[in-house]
Amino acid sequence: MPQVRLGLLVLGVAASPFAAAQTDIRPGLWNMSVEFSVPVPGATGCAISGKTASSGHLEFEVKCEGIFAIGGHGSVDYTPDALQGTVNLDFSLGDPKAARRTGSASRIAARRVGDC
Repeated sequence: MPQVRLGLLVLGVAASPFAAAQTDIRPGLWNMSVEFSVPVPGATGCAISGKTASSGHLEFEVKCEGIFAIGGHGSVDYTPDALQGTVNLDFSLGDPKAARRTGSASRIAARRVGDC
């Protein structure tokens, strides 16, 4: 999953009706920054699950299948006009019985810049 797709996935989760029901996230134009340090070719079927939210905070799990399987946890704090969060991932490389594991930490920040 490329850098921007992961960031958009997290922004989509934070802006989803589930999260928005807790604290309104204002629709409009957003400026987003994503730092992701590991390329992830070979990961397929990526999904977010286990979403739990409280006022201004969202936690979730990330899982991708494939030869480059990924699993991890994300956390986002948000207001109606800004959000920031982290996604920590573990990667399995190759055959699951002899897999090498590595990890990454991503930072996501976004702020609302105006109306559409």
